[in-house]
Amino acid sequence: MALKRRAAAAFLAIGLAAAGASGGDAGAQGPAGGFPFEARSWGGIVRAAPGMGSAAIATLAEREPITVLEVSNAPDHNGSPWFKIRFRGRTGYHWGGIICPIGAKVAGTFEVCD
Repeated sequence: MALKRRAAAAFLAIGLAAAGASGGDAGAQGPAGGFPFEARSWGGIVRAAPGMGSAAIATLAEREPITVLEVSNAPDHNGSPWFKIRFRGRTGYHWGGIICPIGAKVAGTFEVCD
């Protein structure tokens, strides 16, 4: 099952990078409507700014802990927004389609992690 999720996330993150954007997700909120919240990444690239064209600043491992600080007002990518995150003492932007919040579903993220 984890392999299937990892493959789906990778496909969405890199295989559809050329797809169009749909506009920011103003409805995305943290658990109980609040930021920041704890989450994990399904792996992938952290960028300097929201968007596939922004410079890559790091690569996260599958299930690496992150703190989600806020949702970006940048256009969505494949139906999920970009989130500003803290990771390894740094900040950057990570696509919501490869973020799983801990304990509660958050709009624009992949699914809930345990």
